[in-house]
Amino acid sequence: MTAKFKPNSNLSLTQNYSPLELEREVRSFWEKNQILKKLEETRQKNNRGLLGYVEGPPTLNGVQHVGHARGRVIKDFRFRLKTMQNYYVSFWAGWDTQGLPVELEVEKTLGAKNKKELIERVGEERFVEECKKSIMKYHHLWVEADTMLGMFIDQDKAYYTHQDRYIEREWQYLKRAW
Repeated sequence: MTAKFKPNSNLSLTQNYSPLELEREVRSFWEKNQILKKLEETRQKNNRGLLGYVEGPPTLNGVQHVGHARGRVIKDFRFRLKTMQNYYVSFWAGWDTQGLPVELEVEKTLGAKNKKELIERVGEERFVEECKKSIMKYHHLWVEADTMLGMFIDQDKAYYTHQDRYIEREWQYLKRAW
């Protein structure tokens, strides 16, 4: 690693501090040693209770900005704190992939003035496909940013608001509420 020292030694850190290089090395170490997988195994074995956590979810209509990053890092800190206290915390990513913000982004990209013009010009099917392409483009960028932030968020179990299983579950909750 960039910070070449032995734990519990009297040696000082190197004078060649490079935060970007150190960041890459730490991320590489996590990947090579499957730290997230080991964390999951440890959490399942040594837990003193379950704490569920549902991610935001952020809307995939643009790139992550500093406000998003701040909120996500704070959530990640809490997740890590509770994990260190031996709670089993399910910290799954969630993505808002439908609705007005996504539609407006696609309208702008396709150069339409309003929804009516857009549907007449490109059709509903293509509009839906363009929305899906747009969210996947932004999804990739958000996951990349989360990785750069060093977040321990489970992307494999992520939920997406446009998926049928998510929509059906929401309808079930609404039925129970009324």
